[in-house]
Amino acid sequence: MDISVYNNPYPTEASKIAVFNSYSSLTWCERYNEIGALDLEIDATEENIKTFQKGFCITRDDDDSFFVITQLAIETKDNNLKLIIGAVESKNYLTQRIILDYISITDKTLEEYLETLFAFLPVS
Repeated sequence: MDISVYNNPYPTEASKIAVFNSYSSLTWCERYNEIGALDLEIDATEENIKTFQKGFCITRDDDDSFFVITQLAIETKDNNLKLIIGAVESKNYLTQRIILDYISITDKTLEEYLETLFAFLPVS
């Protein structure tokens, strides 16, 4: 499974700076009612340390979610230096939007417009 790194907090194809398919450990935890978390462990090479920066974004090729890097640490495991990356899921209005059908109001009265609008809203 590939993970991509972007040099800003929102992934766009123009901001993609690296793709990784080799890492020691990846914990990708999405939550429905809470903010998800990501933990990534990768070799602490000079290139990897330059690539992963706080505020950068991480995505996975088989998932629509994205995570923003908030923590970086270097640890020694089995006589190897590992870069430990912590990130939080980016849940914002763009990822949770509701798209309604287009409503034309040019030839309607205010009452007709409101009836059309309220027809889309759920009844409680």
